[in-house]
Amino acid sequence: MLGNRLLTTATNVLFNCYIQDMETGFKAMRTELMRRLSLHGDRFDIEPEITARILRLGYRIHEVPITYYARSREEGKKLTWVDGVRAFGTLLHLRLTSKHRLFGVEDPYHGLRLKELSLRPRLPELPDERAA
Repeated sequence: MLGNRLLTTATNVLFNCYIQDMETGFKAMRTELMRRLSLHGDRFDIEPEITARILRLGYRIHEVPITYYARSREEGKKLTWVDGVRAFGTLLHLRLTSKHRLFGVEDPYHGLRLKELSLRPRLPELPDERAA
């Protein structure tokens, strides 16, 4: 439960969204969207990958309330803290390698090589108002 809260908070901060339960495990979408996601996760990191890629494509996620009863290790719970760290790494990787906007502002340094960085930030060019 704590791990889910941390991953949900990380998702909300990294992708500028408001999701209440990122690790629900129950996701529904159109087949066309699923094909566009190009998923690579092979364990429990598939959950954050699906969520991050959907958000990166600009879709809004609609959550439907579910009833959930947590299982104990004896009942078959398989998640460990290692899975949580891996899931967070997936979120961070997809945020840093995507063109998604953070806090509604395009990251001006995304994709720049280190040699292109200077002490003075390059601001995006504004359209010439006189030309309009």
